[in-house]
Amino acid sequence: MSQIAKLTIVTVAGPGDEALVLRNIEYIHRKNPDASYHIHVLDNGRFHGFPELELKLPNVTVHTGEPSDYRKPDACRGSYQHATALNRFLREQEIDTRYLMILDPDFYVVRDNWITDALQHMAEAGLWFMGVPWHPKWYSKHRYFPCVHCMFVDLSVIKPNELDFTPDLIVRGQKADRRNGVAKEFEKSQ
Repeated sequence: MSQIAKLTIVTVAGPGDEALVLRNIEYIHRKNPDASYHIHVLDNGRFHGFPELELKLPNVTVHTGEPSDYRKPDACRGSYQHATALNRFLREQEIDTRYLMILDPDFYVVRDNWITDALQHMAEAGLWFMGVPWHPKWYSKHRYFPCVHCMFVDLSVIKPNELDFTPDLIVRGQKADRRNGVAKEFEKSQ
């Protein structure tokens, strides 16, 4: 990664997300022509029969993601795979920027020069975290705090290995409830 990068952006590409990732990267480039950043794409799709992502773009590095844990219920397996890839990246990669952004491939920031503006706002306001909260329909999720769809972190205060994106969907059964008791079935099998 370039030593002059001021923002590290990490996104996880799931099965079939190549077009979303590519469009988001192009959009980031177009909206932030003067910003200093590097994008890391964690390729989980390759574990689902999709070709390995080959993005030969400036400021972009593709990393092997994580395979699915088939011991997890189908309804929430992707969330755990996504989190495992993020957690491993944050523990194994040296991030040499002050700011980190976790960004879903289907989440687009539409403001011009948003990278510079966001980092300046975080520095001036002394924010450790900044981002978007969960949609109100997800009433059981944390309120008034950035969620993993779009989250900035000040790494001068919070170290990457202190972050853990592992959900507790099986314990709380949030996604599993959609599958009529998959969480209970999973708990019985343990």
